[in-house]
Amino acid sequence: MQEKLVLLIHCPDREGLVAAVTTAIHRHHGNIVDLDQHVDTDRDVFFMRVAWTPPPGDPQLAEQFRRAFATDVAEPFTMSWRLERASRRARMAVFVSRYSHCLYDILARWESGEWPVTSRWW
Repeated sequence: MQEKLVLLIHCPDREGLVAAVTTAIHRHHGNIVDLDQHVDTDRDVFFMRVAWTPPPGDPQLAEQFRRAFATDVAEPFTMSWRLERASRRARMAVFVSRYSHCLYDILARWESGEWPVTSRWW
C-alpha cells in the first residue's frame, strides 16, 4: 500500500491559493487523490485539505516538501498548515449531550473501523 500524506491549511482568502498548493505538490511528483476546500466568507478565511501520494522510494520527500512548502507557499500566503501521514491514528474526544442516538452513531463508526482513531475509556 502506498503512503498517503495529508496537507491541512487555513489562511486569509486570496487569489491563487489552490494553484500554489497543487503546484507545490506537483513539483514534488505527488499525485492528489482527494482535495476539499472551503471559504468562510464571514471571516474571509480559506480552508483546504489535500490528500496525496508521493512517489515511492524516497523516504526524505516529506521533509523536503515541508521545507519547500514553508518558504515557497506558506510564508507568502500567511498560511497555518501541517503535513500528516494518513496512517497516523488521530486522537478523538467525545462529548455527549443527552441524545444517546448521537453517541451510538459515533461508537458504531468507531467499532466498524470507519473512524480509525485511538481510544481510551475512563
